[in-house]
Amino acid sequence: MHMTTPAPRPTRALRVIGLLALAALGLTARIWLLGRSSAAMNSDEFFTGLQAMAILEGDRPIIYRGIGYTAVIDSYLLAPIYWFANAPITVLKLFNAPWWALTAIFSALTVRRSISNTDAESSRLHMFVGSLIWLTPGALLIVSTRSYEAYGLLLLSIAITHYVAMRSIEAAGTDRRWSYALGFAAGFTFFLHPMTLTAFVPMLIVTTLRARREVLTYRIPVTIGAVVANLGFLVWNVKNNWLSVAVP
Repeated sequence: MHMTTPAPRPTRALRVIGLLALAALGLTARIWLLGRSSAAMNSDEFFTGLQAMAILEGDRPIIYRGIGYTAVIDSYLLAPIYWFANAPITVLKLFNAPWWALTAIFSALTVRRSISNTDAESSRLHMFVGSLIWLTPGALLIVSTRSYEAYGLLLLSIAITHYVAMRSIEAAGTDRRWSYALGFAAGFTFFLHPMTLTAFVPMLIVTTLRARREVLTYRIPVTIGAVVANLGFLVWNVKNNWLSVAVP
């Protein structure tokens, strides 16, 4: 009986080299785009940078001023970089790149845990998904250079929420750690921008159905985690007569 020899699996060194090459390719493509008119700055991007400079001067906003929602965490993270680097446009344009890279990683991890088969083709699917997000084709690659407030961070927070939801489903809602993490991740995603409800509510429906009988280990921890993630947002709304609810 003739037996076929399985194809050799790539070594860890080759995988690391491949990942580094992929990372370099994605970063190079984004840097190349900076010199093209399609990636020119717009007013929303300037706001992110100007808000970071205002934070350096003592401003402490919770959300985007004037609209009652959209967290300005990107500007807070950008502020110390501006303090050291004197606010170059290149830093602002490439600021979202790490969020897209981390989104690719968490999405790949989610797909990897979702795959039930162990054959070679399915085991490579998560790598394909991660690569497609990082080397996102066409106009999306241009969008990845847009430093809109909370945009890249939204992608990352949704990907993390999806990954945590997968871990919660695996535990059937019996692991409080993943329940707290799920509530915090979903709550933080909502704090970034309420439109993300359309992205993570379906995940919460699935996890809640899976853990429908788990009150102490799922429902209460998820609720606590979501509230903790939104404490600043809730306090701001109390002080401003629930402006976020009044603004369409």
